[in-house]
Amino acid sequence: MDDLSSFALSSLPPLSLSLSLSLSPSSLSLSQVDVLIPTKVSGMVTLGSKDFGRVQFVRSYKLPYSNDRLRWNIYQEEAQYKDKVFRGNIDNNTHRKNFIQPPIYGLFLRLIPWFWSRRITLRMELLG
Repeated sequence: MDDLSSFALSSLPPLSLSLSLSLSPSSLSLSQVDVLIPTKVSGMVTLGSKDFGRVQFVRSYKLPYSNDRLRWNIYQEEAQYKDKVFRGNIDNNTHRKNFIQPPIYGLFLRLIPWFWSRRITLRMELLG
């Protein structure tokens, strides 16, 4: 894990960030978010989409994060030391909230779709 001792928790801003992405499985199935300054992320809310009448959503995903874009850590289940596969959506219009405990502190976040329905389509909000 990265050394985060240089980040003063009291100086971290509250986070409010939303994004939307749609990828085909043959493209680079990865989105990256730059939060600009070291930020606490304690959860995510995801949602699928409907395109031309076709329901599309991400069923599960992994969450890598970094402070320098060179060294990435995939969020792991606490005390189990294995990559956490987050549960995604069950349809295109139900919000799915996942909490990250302990929270992560980073500048860059990626979302790697693990399983999806029809096409990789995701709307996401990060929680501070």
